[in-house]
Amino acid sequence: MYFYYLIFALFVLFSLITDTKTKKSFFVFSTFLLIVIAAFRGDNVDRDYLTYISYLKDLDNLSLIQLEPTFFIIAHISLLLGSSVILFIIYAIVGVSIKAKAITNLTQFWFLSLIIYFSYYFLLHEMTQVRVGVSAGILLLAVPDIYNRKLTPFLLKVLIGCLFHYSMIVFLPFYFLGGTKINKIFYLGGIIFVYVFYFLGLNVFSILSLIPLGFLQVKIDSYQILMDQDKNVEINVINILMILRVFYMIILIYKQELLQSINVYSTVLIKIYSWSLFCLVLLASMPVMAFRVNQLLCIVEIILWPFMIYLFREKYLMTSIVLLVALGMLSIELFYNGLISAYFNL
Repeated sequence: MYFYYLIFALFVLFSLITDTKTKKSFFVFSTFLLIVIAAFRGDNVDRDYLTYISYLKDLDNLSLIQLEPTFFIIAHISLLLGSSVILFIIYAIVGVSIKAKAITNLTQFWFLSLIIYFSYYFLLHEMTQVRVGVSAGILLLAVPDIYNRKLTPFLLKVLIGCLFHYSMIVFLPFYFLGGTKINKIFYLGGIIFVYVFYFLGLNVFSILSLIPLGFLQVKIDSYQILMDQDKNVEINVINILMILRVFYMIILIYKQELLQSINVYSTVLIKIYSWSLFCLVLLASMPVMAFRVNQLLCIVEIILWPFMIYLFREKYLMTSIVLLVALGMLSIELFYNGLISAYFNL
């Protein structure tokens, strides 16, 4: 696991560079390094690698219901070139590059955002859930379209995102979020509501089952039966990381006016972040769906965590806290979640 901490330390050193031109060069180098790490990982490093290899071998028996169109295109390119590694190279290039571009579009804290990204979402997305990873990057690119009220570019990005992973469709309603103001009572009350909802033992499908929905009622009842059969899969919505995220969300909401005056995308990012947390708790009875929606929307925190520097006068202290948060995320992914194994088998 030392390799991941070495990369973390390397990026921290790069973040100390003050010369703009030099920093840009090192940011490009860091992006390239992440692409190489993701593209050429071994088959025993992450949980999904061998699954994708099996998809390649069984490609003719898979359908568009199971996997997205872009996967079939990339898979056929890999088979045509005679190497399964091509699949991972393409996903790594697209996934990492899009997120790097989004970081430069949305924030001035390039390396701090890159460090947060590497510590959690790079391991989760580019090293594991490669299809979702591309969609999450496209989601970040769509944030300016929400703020600038550019419907056509937004819809195009959502469509492209869906071609990489169907879960991107949940981002469609976010176009209607306001870009400059936030209803603090609604969002602060929202986090209380979803936790009350959770502790009362309620779930979305149970409520929908009380409403006569015709044909959809059969689907809802079937899903409820499947959930009842899978009691061992649970989500801990009061873990340390979740508590930290909720606490930071509250701070962001209170400081929204200040942040909006500094970064025009702040309000949109805060709203998306809030909904990512709402969805995890609200959909906790459906773990797969809850995690998928949360991990897609929560990508915005790679931009939001460095905003802590805007909120307090002690800039160096705040930078240190952001780095500690990133280090904590990295350690959680490596040791608590066990998401990734050692990169090199020595």
